[in-house]
Order: sequence, then C-alpha cells, then structure tokens
Amino acid sequence: MLHHTRTVLRAAAALGVVFLVASAASSASAQEDARALFSQGQAAYETGDYPTAVRNWERAYEIDPRPLLQYNLAQAYERLGQLDRAVAAYRIYVENTPGDDARAQNARARIASLEQRLSNTSIQLTGGTEGARVTIDGEDRGLLPHPDPFRVEPGNHRIVVRADGYEDFVASVAVSAGQAAAVPVEMRAGATGGAADTASSGGGIWVPGLIIAGGGALVAIAGAVTGGLALSAAGSAPNATGSEADDARTLALVTDILIPTGAAIAVAGLILTFLIQDGGDSGTAIAPVLGPDYAGVSFRTEM
Repeated sequence: MLHHTRTVLRAAAALGVVFLVASAASSASAQEDARALFSQGQAAYETGDYPTAVRNWERAYEIDPRPLLQYNLAQAYERLGQLDRAVAAYRIYVENTPGDDARAQNARARIASLEQRLSNTSIQLTGGTEGARVTIDGEDRGLLPHPDPFRVEPGNHRIVVRADGYEDFVASVAVSAGQAAAVPVEMRAGATGGAADTASSGGGIWVPGLIIAGGGALVAIAGAVTGGLALSAAGSAPNATGSEADDARTLALVTDILIPTGAAIAVAGLILTFLIQDGGDSGTAIAPVLGPDYAGVSFRTEM
C-alpha cells in the first residue's frame, strides 16, 4: 500500500512539472506574440498608419496587459481624434504607474487638456426666429434665442428649428471632439412642420457629396504622410532645439490640422451623398465650419 502511494505521488509530481513547463512555454510564446504585435504597431505608428497601430497594440494588450501599451494607445487615439478613448487609455496608464514617472505626469496633463476640449464639443446656433423650438437628434433642446452652445457628443448631428408661420430649418453637421460648430439659422415664411425631427432614410445619392468625401479622404491621407515624416524627422534630430527638431514640430502641427479636417470633410461628404437626391430642389447650402483650432464642413437643408 505504501509503495502504491509513493508511485501515485511521483506520478502527480511528474505531471505537475510537465504542467509548469507547458505553462511557462505558453506564457513565453504569448509574450513573444505581444512583442511582435507591439513592434508592428510601432512601425505602423511611425508611418502615420494609426488605425493599424491601434489594432496591433490593442491585441498586444489583450495578451500582455502592460500599462505602457495604454500610453501608446492614448497617443494613437489622439492622432485619430478619438479623444474620449485617449482619456480612458491615459487613465489606465496613470492608475498602474508610479506617480513620479515622467510619462505619468505627462498623461495627467494630457487628461486635463483633453477633458477640457471634450467639454467644449458643442453646436452654437445663431440667428433664427425668437421662440422657435430647437431639436437636436430628435431631442427637445429649448427655444431660441439660445446664447449658450448646445453640448453634444462628437459625431454627426441633425438639427431642426421650428416656429409657427415659418418653414422648418434643418441642418446636419459633423462635430469633431473639442469643436464648437457655429450654425447660422435662416428661417423663411411658409408652412410649418415639413421636416422630421430625426434623420430620414432618404433614397438618393448626390454625386458631389462623393467628390467632397473623396477630397476629405485625400486631405486626411496627406495628414498621415506628414505625420510619418514628422516622426522620422523627430527620430533623426540630434537634439530638441536644432533645425531638425523644428522641422519635426512643424510637420506634427500640419498633421494635427490635416487629419481632423480631412475626416470632417469626408464625413460631411458622405452625409450629403445619401441625404440629398441628385437633381432635387431641397435648397441645400454647403458652408465651412471654422474655429481657432479646427476646420470642417457643415451643410443645411431648408425644406
């Protein structure tokens, strides 16, 4: 009986050793996969391919959840204009990193700056008829005049302004994170209630909208190219004060302008493509949306 017990114990110990070896091998393989994904993400980031960088780093984090990956992800999210996701990633990094870490201090500063920008995401209506009711995405937002901007989430929004004795004013605008989009309201006397409070499904395709979307995509691609050049220039700069470093900063600034501008134009073009029927008489007007640190396109349709 004692011999049998010893045999069982030896077998169990041997199986335990095999299990530990297999677990260690599996862990090592996973870490190698994570390192490979990190390197692929880094290469994509340096060429301005931020979506690919994000995909690779997110997969790497799933395999090996190192806080530094969240810091890298936050920077890529910023480049893509996904400020809310950047804030979340910076927070994860800060919560899992010593307070005296230089990156953690920078992450805290970026969180404060990005949250300020996000709080400014809004639509400012100017003009219109006193007492006209405003709905945004089907939600009642009050009456005109409304001197304070309407806070909204980043994305596309449909505005309907309605007053008795006037045609409904309808506008659709793509609002980027941190953007305060100004929309002038122009109302004409006529029948009330011609527009739905929410976006209609529509049925036509407006060809100029495709051209606008394509132009926006080209602008965004140009931004990705300058982003890659900026990273390359920064990497080759011998110090932070020379002409090479100045070139890198200039290219980075151009990138920060081109990518969100191109994205806003492309989104607006796509909206126009499917909401306006070619040859229709909806009275659609295209207008630039400008601010101190952004540029884009909005349009409005007077029904």
